[in-house]
Amino acid sequence: MSEANPATTSDTAHPAVKLLIVEDNPVQIRLLADMLAESRGTFKIESVGTLEDALIRLTRGGIDLLICDLALPDSKGVETFERIHSLVPETPVIVLSGLDDETLAVRTIESGAQDFFVKGHVDSHLLVRAIRYALKRAEGERELAEERNLLRNVINNLLDSIYVKDLCGRYKLDNLAHRRSLGAANLEDIVGKTVFDFFPHESAVRFQADDNHVMHTGRPIVNRQEPVIDESGEKRWLSTTKVPLRSRDGEVVGIVGIGRDITERITTKNCGRKIRSSRTISTWPARFSRRSCRNSSRATRPARRRSKARSVFSPDICRPAPWAGTFSIFFPSRPRRSACSSAT
Repeated sequence: MSEANPATTSDTAHPAVKLLIVEDNPVQIRLLADMLAESRGTFKIESVGTLEDALIRLTRGGIDLLICDLALPDSKGVETFERIHSLVPETPVIVLSGLDDETLAVRTIESGAQDFFVKGHVDSHLLVRAIRYALKRAEGERELAEERNLLRNVINNLLDSIYVKDLCGRYKLDNLAHRRSLGAANLEDIVGKTVFDFFPHESAVRFQADDNHVMHTGRPIVNRQEPVIDESGEKRWLSTTKVPLRSRDGEVVGIVGIGRDITERITTKNCGRKIRSSRTISTWPARFSRRSCRNSSRATRPARRRSKARSVFSPDICRPAPWAGTFSIFFPSRPRRSACSSAT
């Protein structure tokens, strides 16, 4: 392993980019170092001549980018890149090959390489620009990977089942709760399969019809309660929500489903209804008897009122009530002696 002097310029706003050149030709290494020295940038260059040495150096970390030849003493072809990429998938790699093979270039790019150059057909400006672009793309990919990891952690810790299907009803993505409900261990056990692989035919037909309705009409299904028979043959209740999955152009490309097991809630609700119903039936005779008593007391109430009115004007009262005289205006009659005056 050798280390070249860093190419330093007046551009100190950016930290030095640590490069590892995997090349067994010292002349080619010196040529690449001269190209980088001509650019406006700061690079710290290390070099190794075999794939094995490259893997050992990469395990220590601290490398920002690799410039790799595919033809090394201990490795040939695209397998050289694949072994490096499998060890450090987040580190960008630019392939510099002595073969002008378009098929090899396409295959290498599809495997994850940032760029592919043919020796003798690259200059300083092109090489530095490729390095800058590769670093920016790698930074964006890392941020996207962090966002995906965050989203994955969020949905995997939810108790509700979450899944995504394509236009053919095949699962593309789900969370741990959905996998547990289907009895699957890994995502690979779900992807590419349909509801017919996990549910009885009758339930699968109903689920597929709902999916097609949402995808064709674009109208969601929200919190619909429906029964389902699980793999053990037991009846369970689900609260299902299905919404269309749209592309950037607004075209429906699948559905997103959310399912919640509400079996316990439905069972508790039904038990409460049965208990209230049994209590109503058991207390019905007593309630009926009390109502009969109330009806009978109402029938005798007017008589008691009449007897009370007569007692007000009874001649046995020694002194009339203060307001009793007011009724004489409307009902004139002979003056009557009171019992007290006759006694005196």
